[in-house]
Amino acid sequence: MFMTKKDISVYIHIPFCKSRCFYCDFVSNLKNEKEIALYVNSLCREINNNKILKEFKIKTLYIGGGTPSFIDKKYIYKILSCFDLNNAYEITIETNPESLTLEKILFYKKNRINRISIGLQTTNNLLLKQINRKHDLKTFNEIYFVAKKYFKNINIDLIFGLPDQTLEMFYRDIRYVVNIKPTHISLYSLKIEKNTVFFGKKLNLPDEETERKMYHDAIGILKKSKYYQYEISNFSVKNFECKHNLIYWTSKNYLGFGLSAHSFINNQRFKNTSNFYKYIKNPLNGVDKMTTLTNKNLIEEFVFLGLRLNVGVSKFNFYKKFKIKINEVYDKEIKKLKKEKILIENKKSIVLTKLGFDLANYAMSQFIFD
Repeated sequence: MFMTKKDISVYIHIPFCKSRCFYCDFVSNLKNEKEIALYVNSLCREINNNKILKEFKIKTLYIGGGTPSFIDKKYIYKILSCFDLNNAYEITIETNPESLTLEKILFYKKNRINRISIGLQTTNNLLLKQINRKHDLKTFNEIYFVAKKYFKNINIDLIFGLPDQTLEMFYRDIRYVVNIKPTHISLYSLKIEKNTVFFGKKLNLPDEETERKMYHDAIGILKKSKYYQYEISNFSVKNFECKHNLIYWTSKNYLGFGLSAHSFINNQRFKNTSNFYKYIKNPLNGVDKMTTLTNKNLIEEFVFLGLRLNVGVSKFNFYKKFKIKINEVYDKEIKKLKKEKILIENKKSIVLTKLGFDLANYAMSQFIFD
């Protein structure tokens, strides 16, 4: 008797960039061709020797970084060849305008990739230089319309709250992106993290009130242009939500391969090493940290990840997963946040309000057990 394989999502980390953005704290490196080849060999070795993967069928695959479009297409081919993608309905690759070419676009399409994410960040050339991006608006504009000829599903990344960015500059960004009609827009607020060039520097950042106005006005403009906000930072036209990211936010199984990649399988969370040379030497022994989540951990994550979504946390799905009603677990917390107008509740779900999205970290922290 054959066992039916369960669904899984896969993330592939490509830790290479042409240059490092001044706000970036992701695990990425500026390596030569030899080290890229060594890394991809190790990555394929990790994938091909993973026993867990054989128990699942892949539904989504996401190639992120770093800048995956920075490396030669032969490496992307080698990585994709490690997987059975016959059941996959969404395969995404992250790209930057300066490293995306017609040749790569045609190659991606031929090799089953059906979703491209392009890092624009801002349309202002001066701001692009100030954050150390290596493209200008003209470069983006040219390659975007080439990609649009071959790909129906394209995401554009934007950042707001950049140093020296005014409201009018940001409105130009939003209007420009709306006018060129991608199917998906990711809109992120700049966060100054440790281990970045910007950390510790005196920057002329928009104040909190201006940053919030950028966010709320963007939501309004995007809504009028038929972009549905389905998550705090993500907007799409109908049926073009990022299926891969929804796996994360709904606490489904996923496997990560490569440097610093995270996985969540059968209530266990584990993370690969962030040490490039340790990973190259032995990718099969690269797990830095493994945690078996308790039922309380799983409940916490289910709620605060679900609250990122505009539909909120489904009471039915909570009960189905944990065999207890959400109000029996969090009655006090739900009542408190409702009183503070941070959360609303109906028969089917609990959902963050507009104020709740602004105070999302605070709201989510209320659902962490003491």
